[in-house]
Amino acid sequence: MIAPRAPSAYDIPWGALRYPHVAAIRAPATVNKVLSALRGVAREAMRLGQLDAGEYTKIADVEGLRGTRLPAGRHVEMPEPPSSPCSASPASAAPSSPRSCTT
Repeated sequence: MIAPRAPSAYDIPWGALRYPHVAAIRAPATVNKVLSALRGVAREAMRLGQLDAGEYTKIADVEGLRGTRLPAGRHVEMPEPPSSPCSASPASAAPSSPRSCTT
């Protein structure tokens, strides 16, 4: 059995693109790129007479999403410092204060 192939860009009736189709796109990672591409397709469909100016205006008015990005790099948690110089393990260096750590 042969699996059906995915439609190519040539198979899609771009002249049938309408505002509800464009407004439904909300994939957060790439939404603004997709919306920009769809606006360009709608503009060309209007120029070719496949889409009326009113529908193009509705499509062009769909706003992109604003988001925030994390700063570059990564978050590294630092271990908490010892509460006193004497709480360090015996293998560690001598305490930095001149007083003794005997109890």
